[in-house]
Amino acid sequence: MKKKIFKLFLSFEKEEEWIRKMSKQGLHLIKRSSPVYIFEEASEKEYCYRTLFLGPNTKEQQKQECFEHLADIGVEVISKAGHVAYLRRSADQSKFDISSDLKFRIQYYQGLIFVWAVISLNPFFRLIGLLPTTFPFRILNFALLAVILALLFSYYKSIKKLKTKMILKETP
Repeated sequence: MKKKIFKLFLSFEKEEEWIRKMSKQGLHLIKRSSPVYIFEEASEKEYCYRTLFLGPNTKEQQKQECFEHLADIGVEVISKAGHVAYLRRSADQSKFDISSDLKFRIQYYQGLIFVWAVISLNPFFRLIGLLPTTFPFRILNFALLAVILALLFSYYKSIKKLKTKMILKETP
């Protein structure tokens, strides 16, 4: 039986964690197209899931070579959505980690920081009075700005974690 779930994530790590939890409950990801996740119910097998971020400049041939290499080591490409590929491998095999995409994830989060920083300019300018607004909307702009700043801070923390992870993998 298939199950559709609508969910939006702002972090790869939280998305991976949620997909793994769903797998432990017997729901296995078979397709993803933002913001819809399609799962299939099957309790007899457990999978380990990973997301692989493919940079925006990655050529189709490079992607295909990457997917062929993953298939050779027993990793199945379940779905592709934008610049992200969803991977799984049987949980009874050794744990797999994709370290090569750390650099791309950092670039992705940096891009998100830029986009949200630009978006935050409108409520900021309205809050300090450079753009016209009424009092109730100033409160709304303040709340919106607070949410955006929290989001920017979480992306900054994610970048910091990924950079630490990258440094640890590079040291022998």
